Formats: sequence, C-alpha cells, structure tokens
Amino acid sequence: MTAAPVSPPLSVELRKRYAARGRENFFLQVKEEFAPGFTVLFGPSGAGKSTLLDCIAGLATPDSGRIHLGEQIFFDSSRRILVPPQRRGMAYVFQSLALFPHLSAEENICYGLSNMAAAEREERVGKILRSFHVEALRHRKPGELSGGEKQRVALARSLVTQPGVLLLDEPLTGLDAGLRPACSCWMNHSPAWMQGFAATSSMICARGTERTASRFST
Repeated sequence: MTAAPVSPPLSVELRKRYAARGRENFFLQVKEEFAPGFTVLFGPSGAGKSTLLDCIAGLATPDSGRIHLGEQIFFDSSRRILVPPQRRGMAYVFQSLALFPHLSAEENICYGLSNMAAAEREERVGKILRSFHVEALRHRKPGELSGGEKQRVALARSLVTQPGVLLLDEPLTGLDAGLRPACSCWMNHSPAWMQGFAATSSMICARGTERTASRFST
C-alpha cells in the first residue's frame, strides 16, 4: 500500500517595520513553520495578525526574510525573489468576505475558474456547492443571503480553486454573536475541508490575549 504524500509546511521568517506619524514604530518579527492543517493566530487588535497574513499572501512586502512552501519560494529578500499574489496559489478570506454584490453565489464561486474547461468547472462547482450546503442558494446574490450563508459562499469560493494555502482573517467577525459558535463548529468539523478542497495550510486570525500575541511581535 502506497503511503499518501506528505504536504510540506509553510515556512515563514520575516521582519517588517511600520512607521506611523505621531505613533511609536511597530515591528513585526516572525519565524515559524505552519504544519498542514489548521493554525490559529491569537492576538489583540494591532498585534500584527492581518499584517502577517498580508505578507504571506503577497499583499504586503516584508523588509527582510523568506517565505516558502516546500520548494516553492514566494519571497526571499536575499535573492530578491518576490512572487506576485496571483501566482502564489493561495486563497484569502477577508473579514468583510468581499463577495461581489452583483454576482450570484454560484457566479462568485466560479470567479476564479474562468480558464477551466466548462465541464470540469461545472463538476467542481457542483461538488463544492453540495459540500458547503449552499446548492439551493446558487442563484441568490449576497444581499439575499444571511451572514452564515455568505461565509459559506466565501469559503467555497476560496477552496474551489484548490489553493496550496488558505488564509482567513477573522472570518467570524461580521457575524451576529449567536451565529459565531455554530459557524465556528461547522468550519472545524465540515467534511468539505477534507474531500479534495482542503488547503495545505489553513490560518485563522482571531482575537486573544496580549500574552499569546507577544509570540508574533516585538
């Protein structure tokens, strides 16, 4: 019996300085290997969680360091390597979820598959609609969806491209307090994460204590 291939960890070593007028300089310094599966970053507002995700995604550039997934290098300051976001094979779910308001749920999910053959695209989208229990909502626009439904559509849109890395920046922030426990439980236990859509490394950015956040900032 052939063993399943082992996914490489996401290795991040970076330093980034922010200087704001009238405020003390902020330094983010991280050296970490994120194993395949879920990694939760805890820290209060301003600890650097979103900045770290932005650097991994390529939306922000570290001052120095290296970011790589196995042999795939996304950033290396010493070698002047900086891969643009669209070539990193990552997906990013923002706090706002950033669904296109003029597109239906299905059209939002299809957005990143424009270069795929029609038959393959239809099969993949149908599978993820069923996995995330939003098949009945496929023709509705975001304004017609509840907070939990929007979240599921945003996650489906991110995973349908089968990214190597999935980044989530406080994805429960926009939900009503009553919906957060249910959605958190659903994200942790849904089989959709395991059936061909799971990303190599998943990061969920969440609030926590100063003590926990100090691990990621100096």
